[in-house]
Amino acid sequence: MIKTRIYDEFHCIADKCPMTCCRGWAIRADGGVYEKWKSQEETSYLCEQVTYKKEDGDSVYHMKADSCKACVMLDEKGLCEIVKRHGDEYLSDTCASFPRKHNQITILSEDEGNDESVMMDEYSMSGACPAVLELIKNLETAPILAIPEKCRDNQDFPMEYRVRNAVIELMQKREYTLEERLILSFSLLHECLACEWEDDVYDCIAVYQDKENLLDTIAMWQNMTFDEGEAFVEVCETWLDVTVFYKEEEMYRPYLKELADFVERADSDRNFLAKLLSDWKCFKEDWEKYDTYWENVLVSEIFADCISEDLVYLTEAFQSIMMEYVMTRITVFMQQEMSGERISHEMLHNYVSLFIRMIGHNTDGMAEYWEENFEDSILEKEYFYLLLQ
Repeated sequence: MIKTRIYDEFHCIADKCPMTCCRGWAIRADGGVYEKWKSQEETSYLCEQVTYKKEDGDSVYHMKADSCKACVMLDEKGLCEIVKRHGDEYLSDTCASFPRKHNQITILSEDEGNDESVMMDEYSMSGACPAVLELIKNLETAPILAIPEKCRDNQDFPMEYRVRNAVIELMQKREYTLEERLILSFSLLHECLACEWEDDVYDCIAVYQDKENLLDTIAMWQNMTFDEGEAFVEVCETWLDVTVFYKEEEMYRPYLKELADFVERADSDRNFLAKLLSDWKCFKEDWEKYDTYWENVLVSEIFADCISEDLVYLTEAFQSIMMEYVMTRITVFMQQEMSGERISHEMLHNYVSLFIRMIGHNTDGMAEYWEENFEDSILEKEYFYLLLQ
């Protein structure tokens, strides 16, 4: 069993949460809790607060939402009526477990008729919850996760699991900058995707464990040059694409609506863009102070979400996590430019949570976006590097 360092420390802060998980998305009510509500007279009324449909032959239940996309059982103070009236044991599995995540690493067991056996249970937390991010902040310089040595190169584990662990190992190499670690990790994934055989993937992992190769790879990327203005505008245009629908929604509007007009100026006003570029250099120096915080956020997300039997999907998930970082960084910068407000952890928590909800919980949508814009859901390494500038 592997847990992130903060897993056992989490407690829901309920009505004190600045970004409740009871608003802004469809909340699943599992069939088991629906039947539990239905079977008891005092809770049967809850069944009327649920929508029902069939998906791939299965019954799917969701809590109804109001015009602001808030669960109808959320009261005006931000508390859950189900918990208030009946206790935590009557919550659906989704509500009871979020933001906790549980992954099981399985393999086929030939000795048991090719049934799957569990090799490892992994427990992590979603950064879509600001309370989780506060716990990460409190770690200060401590790493959020340690992958046991026995899990790194153990040939019994699935190949994709070992690739993910190699990415986590790269992301925790603090002798390199955070941006260098991101490009090294993406370069590894790109090379793994190009491999024809599984053994070739393991050879790639071994190469990326060699310090001399890592330094050569970093030097190669550092020798590449991009037009700063073009790179900055590309990030702004991506921001506008990502937020185009969300900025009109009740939950996201206070964070995004005014900023959207501000970001659009960067694409249309050259004098304004020149000022932003000048300030951007100073901002990035301040931003580096949060590298350890970001390392732990990113590693936590990679640990939880880069789990797939398909290297393409695993890489798409990694790209989405990188985009959470890039979109938060430009947002905090623009917020600072617009309001004069300095970077704070509260600001970071709010925007990190926001973009994990918008991007990290929508990897399929992001893959479609990349497919439509670049004819491939896997980004070119040069474009990935440009976004990090």
